[in-house]
This record gives sequence, C-alpha cells and structure tokens, in this order.
Amino acid sequence: MSTTELRNLDTLTPADVAAWRALAATAAEPNPYFEPEAVLPAARHLGGTGLGLLVARDGDRWTGCLPVQRRVRPVQAAARLGRLPGPCVVAWLHTHCFLGTPLLAGDDAAGAAASLVGALARGRGTGWLGFPTVGRDGPVAPALSAAFAEHGLTELTYERAQRAMLHRRGDGDYLAGMAPKRRREAARQRKALARALGAELQTADRAGDPAAVERFLALEDAGWKGREGTSFLRVGGQADFVRELCDGFRAQGRLQLLELSAGGRVVAMKCNLVSGDGIFCFKIAYAEDVGRHSPGIQLELDNVLAFHATPTAAFTDSCAAPDNQMINRLWPDRRTVATALVPTRGALGAVARRALPATISIRERIGGP
Repeated sequence: MSTTELRNLDTLTPADVAAWRALAATAAEPNPYFEPEAVLPAARHLGGTGLGLLVARDGDRWTGCLPVQRRVRPVQAAARLGRLPGPCVVAWLHTHCFLGTPLLAGDDAAGAAASLVGALARGRGTGWLGFPTVGRDGPVAPALSAAFAEHGLTELTYERAQRAMLHRRGDGDYLAGMAPKRRREAARQRKALARALGAELQTADRAGDPAAVERFLALEDAGWKGREGTSFLRVGGQADFVRELCDGFRAQGRLQLLELSAGGRVVAMKCNLVSGDGIFCFKIAYAEDVGRHSPGIQLELDNVLAFHATPTAAFTDSCAAPDNQMINRLWPDRRTVATALVPTRGALGAVARRALPATISIRERIGGP
C-alpha cells in the first residue's frame, strides 16, 4: 500500500539512503541534484530552515521523493522564484542546484506524482506550492500536471525557458551548427594557448583523484569569484559541500572532473555529474591570466568529446542559464525547463489564486523576477 511522509533529512537511516539511491537509479527522469549524494551535503553545508524530504513509498520501496522547504513569510521564496507572496512549500533548489525535476519511479511516475502532490495539497498553513526548474520534455512534467488536476489544483507557469543540451549523435559531430568563422577562431586560440604554455594541450578526467577537487577549488578562487569573495573557498560551507558532493559521486563512479593542462599547468577544469543516461554539468573554472586564449571554451569543446566517448550517456545537460551565449553558440540542442506555481485549496490558497497571476503578469512585463 502506498504511503507518503515528510522526513527529516537528519533522521534518514542507511536503509533509507539505499532506497533513495535505488529510486534515483530507476527514475523516470534522472536528476543528480535530487539524489542523496547532492541533497545531504547541501543540507549539511548550505543549510536553510524548514527543509525536509517528501517521500512516497510502497512498503520498503521508494516510488518518489522531493526535497522541499517551507517558507512562512512573503519574502524571497526560493533562489530562482524571486519575491512571491507566502506562505508556501517549494521544491528546494539551493544556489548550486540546477534542476528541480522530482525523482519518480520509472514504472509508476503517475502514481508517485499523485502521492507527492496529494501530500502537499493536504498540508495546512500553505498558500501555494512551487516546482522550480522542472524538465518539461520527459514523462515527469505531464505526470505532475495530471496530479495537480486530480487534486483539483490549478497549475500556473511562472517562467519557461530553453537551455543548451546535447543529444547523442552517431557521427559525433555536435558542432555542425557552429559558424565556420567561430570554428577557425577556436582552433587559432587553441594553438595560441599551447604556444603561451609551451606545450600541447591535454584534457584528462581526474575524477579518481581527490586532490583534483582541491585544484578545482583553488583555480576558481584564483579568479574574479575569489576577488569578490564569492568563490566556494570564500563562502562558509560551500567548499565542504563541493568536496562531499564529489566524494559521493566518485564513490559510485559517476563523477567527471575534466582537467585541461599543458606543460604541467592546469588552465581549466570542469565538474560533471552522471545520473541515469545523462551527464549534468555542475561547474567550470579557468585561469584568467590566459583568458584571452579562451581556455574555458577549449575545455567545453573537449567536454563534448568526453560526452561522445561515454557510450552510456544519451544526453548531456549544460545546466547553464538560458541566456548563456557562449554555451548556446557551441551546443545546438535545447531542453525546456519551467517553474510551476500551484495555489492550494482553502483560504490561503484563495489569496494565492488572486495574488500569483498578478505577480506573474508583472514579472513578464518587466522581464525578470
């Protein structure tokens, strides 16, 4: 018999984490950012109040889960939701989480979605539910929409956008749409970067080397983020979050840590997370003193080769902002992500049903949250 419960992340047992991992491995759509290897380090080091894990289960088997956060004030509702009227319960997307697609059992996405939405709809003291940055091209989004309708809830689209991704191509030519002029410029910059470093460029996956994570953190800190105090090493808890995230995915053989170097010097690094049949980009860092030769772009080009060399990967998601012109010029494919706001029933929901459409309309007119 299916049951739903809101779990405290601090009280999860090893058996709970194993059931969570089993769900993630067979989910209707993969999302590494909602797996235990990402959520638990984020909860420990990035923090926040009102956090929990909503779990749908059939006996010992988890059929759905969603990290959530309760907000009780009409303030910043979530990292990507702007200022919206509260109180609310939203899927928890912290500042380093780039996909909000819930984990639903691949063999019963509709049932799992109905269980999760039903539990949220029954919650007291909530005016609306928020589902930020959910993938719209797979089975999860329609399962959620059907669950909203089943429980008499109205789904409002707060924002909808497309971001760069790649689908596997048999011929390996992912840059066919890249303008010839840009191809020539990229090749010229690669040669110039090699000359500046005095050796040929090499890209290798250093995921198996824990010390590579420290090189990545140091490389990011050496740039503008370090100067502005926003790098992982400069913000309390964030470096430990990255270390634990990488440790967890490394232990399962699902970490990629690409390193571009020449002559013994590292000039760019990129961290990717593997989940299901997808590769999800996390962060990139590069040496700014050779920035005129675009080491970041050179590593992005090599990242495409690494994707093609991973036969189990059907796609790779840039997890980049929709307006990231650099990656948009390099990667020809797109995936749609959208944020849904769902007023609840009852008095608080009635207030939200009046306030949210007006807020959405204002946002659309001014072009931002």
